[in-house]
Amino acid sequence: MVENEARILERAGHEVVRDDTENARSRLSAVLDLGASAWNPAAAQRLRRLVRDVRPDVTHVHNTWFHLSGSVLSAIRGAGSPVVLTLHNYRFACAAGTLMRDGRPCDDCPRAGAGWPAILHRCYRHSAVSSAALAASNALHAGRGTLERDVDVLVATSDASRALLAACGVPTAKLVTKHHFVEDPGTRPSAPSASTEVLFVGRLSPEKGPELLCEAWSKARPKGLTLRLLGDGPLASRLGRYGRDDLELVGSTSREETARRMLAARAIVVPSVWREPFGMVAIEALAAAAALVVSDVGALPELAGGGAAELVAPGDVPAWADALGRLVDHDAVDLRGAAARERWAQRFSPSMGLAALESTYALAMERYARAPSPE
Repeated sequence: MVENEARILERAGHEVVRDDTENARSRLSAVLDLGASAWNPAAAQRLRRLVRDVRPDVTHVHNTWFHLSGSVLSAIRGAGSPVVLTLHNYRFACAAGTLMRDGRPCDDCPRAGAGWPAILHRCYRHSAVSSAALAASNALHAGRGTLERDVDVLVATSDASRALLAACGVPTAKLVTKHHFVEDPGTRPSAPSASTEVLFVGRLSPEKGPELLCEAWSKARPKGLTLRLLGDGPLASRLGRYGRDDLELVGSTSREETARRMLAARAIVVPSVWREPFGMVAIEALAAAAALVVSDVGALPELAGGGAAELVAPGDVPAWADALGRLVDHDAVDLRGAAARERWAQRFSPSMGLAALESTYALAMERYARAPSPE
């Protein structure tokens, strides 16, 4: 998403200076970085110098965990720049970042007002120590009001995510919704009904629902159609038992190959069981004018409404089997594909993305100008 946003900003004539950093890869460096994950003075000093050198109109932060730490937000704003922070997940309230545990929704930490449940259940990387570091970071920044003091605009990626973040204690006065966007993948080679391929695109992990999807497909067995799963993840070997002529685990594919296959697919399915903050695959499917079947959870119904998708109860195998069985209807998939493309054009195209970005930055600069001096 960062690449997408930088590209459309530059295309519109804005100057973009990117600062990309990665978490440490070596064990020793990772331990040291994790130890400073609540407040990293070195990272803060580096970002302070960068902002003073560049003097940006606005600084857009996408991720601070864990090498940068929340300290960089204070450093950036103190150096004289308005700050926009996109909350791509629920990390500020949940160690896992998903508000999920053991395959089910979990609100234990927000309810407790503390991160001790995350430590107890080893929610971050199955480690009590790492979970404790993240919980300590969240406690520190909640206590000092970092999001309130050091950020001018907090971006939620959907209204659904915004509501959840607010319920988790994120300052509502700073929250706005700004949807992501995707580029135009081009013209379909043929109508959705001409294809026999149904695609799942994404990580093969429990929250994405691929096992549920395979079970539902095994029940439905829609005549003449083939389900192909594009992606890899912890469930890959377990899903191998479902493989047969009409169900194939393709594995990881390049971005270009994925885009090509989506553009030629009959339908794209998003069977997530977690409360997706957004769902890039869903809007990529809209742009590709494919029929959509998505879980009625999180941001997905918000993204794929307007007749572009059939909404199915998350985790409900019989309901998913019924919905998959209906994909044999040629007229229905073509109508849904046309509605999908129209919804992309109206809400998730690059022009819409640029307008939303510029509006968000203008709001941040306005708020910064009205606020007391950060120094």
